[in-house]
Amino acid sequence: MGNRNNINQLYNIEKTIIPDRLKDARIYRGYSQQDLANMVNVSKQAISSYEKGNKNPSVDVLSNISMVLKFPFDFFYKEITNKDVNPVFFFRSNSIAKKKKEMLYKKLQYFNNEILEFCNNYINFPKINLIEVSRNDNFTQDDIRNIVSEIREKWGIKNSPINDLMYLMQKNGCIISCIDLNSEKTDGYSCWIEDRPIILLNSVKNSASRQRFTLAHELGHIVLHKNLNNDESLKQREAEANFFAGEFLFPTEQAINEIYSASLDSFIPIKYKWKISIAAIIRRCIDLELITDDRYLILQKQLSRKGWRVKEPLDDIIEDETPQLIQDIFDLLVKRNVLSKDFISNEIRFDKEELIEICGLREDFFKESLDVRLLKSVNNLSHIRNLT
Repeated sequence: MGNRNNINQLYNIEKTIIPDRLKDARIYRGYSQQDLANMVNVSKQAISSYEKGNKNPSVDVLSNISMVLKFPFDFFYKEITNKDVNPVFFFRSNSIAKKKKEMLYKKLQYFNNEILEFCNNYINFPKINLIEVSRNDNFTQDDIRNIVSEIREKWGIKNSPINDLMYLMQKNGCIISCIDLNSEKTDGYSCWIEDRPIILLNSVKNSASRQRFTLAHELGHIVLHKNLNNDESLKQREAEANFFAGEFLFPTEQAINEIYSASLDSFIPIKYKWKISIAAIIRRCIDLELITDDRYLILQKQLSRKGWRVKEPLDDIIEDETPQLIQDIFDLLVKRNVLSKDFISNEIRFDKEELIEICGLREDFFKESLDVRLLKSVNNLSHIRNLT
């Protein structure tokens, strides 16, 4: 009873939760009102009343909700200061259920509003170093080649293989997070929010080379489709983003020079050099008309027969890329005594394990003293504000 009394003292029963916090947390977890009601043993009508602000949950009910939704108790009392935004999201499939899309929207929105805006109070993110592309309802392959060439030139990589695509994109202003999206149909998705390009990748799917393709695919959306609407041709946008990804990872000139045989074994050293999957190399071959349609079908059947659609050669060799930017920001702020780890956790008010995942933090970040090393992307942050 003592612990419950302490909770009652800390959170007066008469204190009203922020209704939208409950609704957002529920959607964030992908639950319906009935789902949540069943898990906390109240009626659906009760959950509806809480979310509309017509009724305040008791401390006991809110404690259960907090445990089920895995949001700290005081999260539900935190004022919402960020305005709701309705950006254009880029998904690879129209078959994603409405409830699932709402969950994915909420994950990205909360990543922006709760975490990126918190960081923005203390640091300047790397400057966005992309190119402006005029709206085009139908990019040709030559259009995309020229756009990719311009970006590669701007980023100083020209026609070279990209060692760490995730680091390169973060260095040039893209914000990336790898989390469990709880969706088998979603490798990743992206959008612009207030002139900030954000990408969420599914952390539980795919090899490093396939994840790189997804990352390059989302970069294609960010660059090519910034000014399009959600209801504009998904099929066309996806084809353009796919060609962009292939071109960005393995440019046409290099592909023509280095693909000397249309056999799966000959693609293995190419995969090692360019860190692009064999499946994507085959796609490049047909896109660049290096093989016939018949040869393309034969290669696809060989992929299936060898089991390479699930796991390709070198998948255990090519290392995963991780988003280090927010880890580096927090390291820097803690090292310079601007913030403590407890302050970060208390202000953002996410479950610590989830905060570690969505921010790409070390698993021991909240447990051990700060390792004084500064990771490479710290050098690409602008100055920390108000230190002097």
